[in-house]
Amino acid sequence: METEDGTLVEGALARLKDGQSLGSLLVSLRPDSEVGAQRRAALVRSFDRETFDAFGQGADFEAFVKQPFVERVPGATGVFRVRDDYRRTVLNGWVGN
Repeated sequence: METEDGTLVEGALARLKDGQSLGSLLVSLRPDSEVGAQRRAALVRSFDRETFDAFGQGADFEAFVKQPFVERVPGATGVFRVRDDYRRTVLNGWVGN
């Protein structure tokens, strides 16, 4: 797969050398439809199925909450949140830019 910077690997290495974090780089390589649901989930402190259905734009709730960056909110039934470390990663370069 080619990128503007040459091969995908060369482009990724150049972005890392320019200071982009590995997490941000990995997010940028995902399809926009997948990252969109992740970013919308990261904007709220927590979500349940109903909330997710409102912002998920058709994403599969059951599959989404099984992702490693999603965790259950302690003490709440059926309530989830995006882990803080991933929230920063997925929102970096998006909110405010």
